[in-house]
This record gives sequence, structure tokens and C-alpha cells, in this order.
Amino acid sequence: MFIRSRENILKNGTKQTSYSLCESRRIKGLPKQKTILNLGKDFPIEKKDWNEVTDRVEARLKKESSLSFEPHTQIDAQVDRIVKALNEKGYDIFVKRDDRHLVSIEGIEDLYSMSVGGERIVLKALSDLDFDKHLKKAGLSLEQIRLAHALIVARCLAPAIDFQIDRWLCDESSLYSLLELDPNTPSLDSLYRTGEKLYDHKELLVDALFNQSQQLFNYTRKIDFYDLTNLYYYDKTRDVLLAYDRNKEELSDCLLVSLALVLDASGFPCQVELITGNISESNTLDKAIKKLGGEKPIILINHSTATSANLDYLADKGLKWLCIDKQKKKRSSDSKSNQVWSSASEAHYRLWGTKKVFQCLTSELSLGPTYHHKIKHIQAHLFISVLVYYAVHLVRIRLKEKGVTDSWNHIAEELSIQRRTIVKLPKNTTTYILAGKDMVVTEFQKTVYEAMGLEARSNLRYHVIETEEGLS
Repeated sequence: MFIRSRENILKNGTKQTSYSLCESRRIKGLPKQKTILNLGKDFPIEKKDWNEVTDRVEARLKKESSLSFEPHTQIDAQVDRIVKALNEKGYDIFVKRDDRHLVSIEGIEDLYSMSVGGERIVLKALSDLDFDKHLKKAGLSLEQIRLAHALIVARCLAPAIDFQIDRWLCDESSLYSLLELDPNTPSLDSLYRTGEKLYDHKELLVDALFNQSQQLFNYTRKIDFYDLTNLYYYDKTRDVLLAYDRNKEELSDCLLVSLALVLDASGFPCQVELITGNISESNTLDKAIKKLGGEKPIILINHSTATSANLDYLADKGLKWLCIDKQKKKRSSDSKSNQVWSSASEAHYRLWGTKKVFQCLTSELSLGPTYHHKIKHIQAHLFISVLVYYAVHLVRIRLKEKGVTDSWNHIAEELSIQRRTIVKLPKNTTTYILAGKDMVVTEFQKTVYEAMGLEARSNLRYHVIETEEGLS
């Protein structure tokens, strides 16, 4: 401790001296001085006695004997005042003021490294979508909310079947650490149960995420596109959702389940349905339209959905439609629909863009095929893929604003390069420091971080561990 004086010039030109009690600290290895108590402008002790004042204060705070100090009325009064003020502030003299640690270089161990870049980006996307708030509204517990984040981030960055995701979470990713989850606690069953819980609240989550995405980007819902895709299923279990039919690979010996989506022009899903695998697009449009409620956007459909029955149905509902056939020719319900896009090529581009949603889901995010043996697991698997798409689509929109139009596979691969290294630093035979530090970001990673509004920092984290048996 030491006392410092500072001379200030007031507005009227007069000089005034103020006094403060300070201490020296070392932060990140650099010396810093911190004011711990303002002593005011009327400090009566002469400068030659300042060291004695601080020595007495330290002795009192450490509860050491004061017999070595000669009685001094004025000094003792100031010491009493300072000690009382520090105690009221909760000052602890025993807290370490130097963050440096002495370690044994010979015993340093590089324990393991885990990916961290992609995890931080996807978690930020979910945060922007207020995913936490929506899950709380759905009644999920804190642990289920964290597991839901883990499921979605894992499917974004390591799209695979669930037992492989469980292994990736434990062995390859720093996600459990970022979510403050004990990696020994979550089991594969708990991940399955969390996925089922998400599907149980499908409509609530889809409505909330879609509305949040519209607010984030200031979109107005004008046009909806309806389409579905089917996925084959490796099992013989029968259910109302599963049916034999020819899939996209021209195989007819697999059970199929279909995912139907209604997307608006922004590319975000506004409705999600799982339907029987052998049903055609032309037979499902009415189910999607019924869920529009009072909204009446223009419906963009492809040639296979534009049957006479469906077009009559849209007319009965008072909905305008726009259709692009195989020759890229445009048909519509009236001229106002044509005004939405002035050319057939522009309309076809939008139709192609919405088709890319399904391509992203099936190829980049491993929507199918499905290997689960329970229907509820199939439902959860497909719905989680849609939730994953919300996060991925948000990131890609942010990157597009920065001029980056790479595929999600490439973005995820580049982000996976940034890893968090865990190092063991021995201090002595019974104490070591476990430290984790993120790699310095590349230029591409920096661009992604900036696009998502994140600071590209190294994030050093460590804690000191005491052992009874000693270090080997």
C-alpha cells in the first residue's frame, strides 16, 4: 500500500490537493496501480509519515500485533478511519495482487485440443434468435435448454447420426465447456429426450423463431413458397408416417417419411410438417394453407403442385399464386402477382433459391437418410434439422452482407480450424494449473466473427488445482 497525492486546478483557478490510498498489482504480467480508497482533500498526516500509516493499516487488516508501533494520536485516528472504511467496502488484504504463476517448464503437458470457432458462431446465431427465451417459454429446464443448444450446434458443425454426435460433443468439441455443462453428465438418452421435447413444442418454436428472424432483418412477409422432400428410413417398423414408395435415388424398398416446409421470401421456414412418405406435393398444399391463419401472402409453387384442384383451392381461399414450369415460363393468378417479380428469370431464381434450402438440409446438414428405430426419434431428428437451418441461414445472411457466399460446409470447415488447447502447467509436486487458450483467428474466421458481432479474442481461462497424492 502507498498514499498518493494529486493536485487539481478548479474552475476558479485555485489549486486543490486530493489524497488516495493505492496498491500495486500485476495484471497479465504488467504492473498496475489501483486506488482502493479516496482519503479526501484534508489528509492531516505529513508526507514523511505516510509509510508508517500504510504499515499500521496493513498490520491491522492482517490482525498482526501493533506493539512495534509507538502510540501516535493523530496517526492512530487516521488508521482507525481507513481500516473501518476498507472493511465496509469488503476489502480483503489476502487476495492475490499478482496474476503471475511460477511453473516448472519441464513438466508442461499439452493434454488435448478441441474445436471452438464454429461453436461460438452458432451459439451467437441462436442467441440472436432468442432461442433461450423461446425454450423457457416452452417449459424446458435449464439443463434441457443447454442440451438443446448442444444438439443444434453439433448438428450444424458435425452433421451425423446421434450416437456420433454424442462422441463428437465429448471428444472433439469445447461446446460442453462453453455451455457450462459437465461432459460426464449428459447421456445419449438425455440427448434423445431433449430432441423429443423440442418436437413436442414444434409449432411454438417455429412461430417464435420465424417472427424473431423477421424482426432481426426487418422483413415483411409477402410471398410464401411451399415444397416437400422425402427421406428414406433404414428399418421395417411401420407407422402412419412411414410408407413404401420410390425415393429420389429411384429405390422402392425403403420406407419414406416426408418433410413439408412453407418458407417466406427471406428463406426462413414459417411452417413445418412431417407427413406420410408416399404422399405427393399436389395432395398436401391444402394442409399448409390452412395454417396460414389470417395472413394472405402470394403463394409460389412449382409445376408439380400447380394442379387444377390446388389452383381452384387457392382461388377459393382468396390467395394469389405464382408458378414456374419446367421451361421457366411464369403463370400467375392475376397481374398483381406478376408485379411481385417483373421477370420470369427473377421468379425462377427465387424458386431455385428456395430449392437450395432443401439441398442444404439434405446434403450439408445430413437431414437423411434416417437410422433411428423409434418414430419419436425420427420426428425429433427431422425437426432438429429445421432448427439447425434457422441458425445456419442466419449466419449465411450475415456473411452475405460482408460479401461471403461460401457454402456452409466450407464455412464450418474453416471455423473448425480454430481450436482450444488445454495445457497442464505444474507449479510444484502437489499443485498444477489447468489452462485453456483459443488459437488466434485466421482472416476468414475474423470476417465471420465480425459479421456475427463477436470479438475475435484468444480467451485464456485457467484454474489452479491442488492434489493430495502429488504429481507424477
